Amino acid sequence: MRILTEYEAEHFLEQEGFPIVNRTLCKNEKETLSALKKYDRVVLKLASQELLHKTERGAVKINVTEKNFHSQYKELINIKVKQQGVIVQEYVEGMYFLLGIKKETVFGHVLLFGLGGIYTEAFKDVTMRILPIEKKEIKTMINELQASQIFHSREKLNVALLEKVLFQLSKLVEKYPNIQELDINPLILNKEEATIVDARIVFD
Repeated sequence: MRILTEYEAEHFLEQEGFPIVNRTLCKNEKETLSALKKYDRVVLKLASQELLHKTERGAVKINVTEKNFHSQYKELINIKVKQQGVIVQEYVEGMYFLLGIKKETVFGHVLLFGLGGIYTEAFKDVTMRILPIEKKEIKTMINELQASQIFHSREKLNVALLEKVLFQLSKLVEKYPNIQELDINPLILNKEEATIVDARIVFD
């Protein structure tokens, strides 16, 4: 079994043509501050093989600025895990979604879609399909969410881009049948773009 960390998983998906957030993996405070200055608003994340659920450990700092950078950075590096560095990630606005693949013993690979971020556990609003599926089934899958009416009416979200990424994800297991789990949480969708801001992949 091989587990890719967030940065590794995002790099893998980027190589496969998925839309990934702008980010930089930094090795020290000077590099991190320099990368932060490239963007108006940033998110800082601690990169570690031991952090599969970063938010629960306080390993994600949102809306970091030059003014509060030093205190936020210090809190991250004081977390007691084996560290690979700090990820400086451009802050993205929009609605959060969960996209995933899971390899089931009976059904094989299944595609999952639902509300993302803090809403994943709170509402458990998720739909799934056994793979492979046809492209037209993606739209049906999206509309099955209990929250579908909310995001269809909100700020004219670009649902066509969401459909494109979901279908692209559904085809990925044809090329990589050894994917055991793939979690994208969240993909952030707005009226202009769909952006993956966190991912994890487990291979057999």
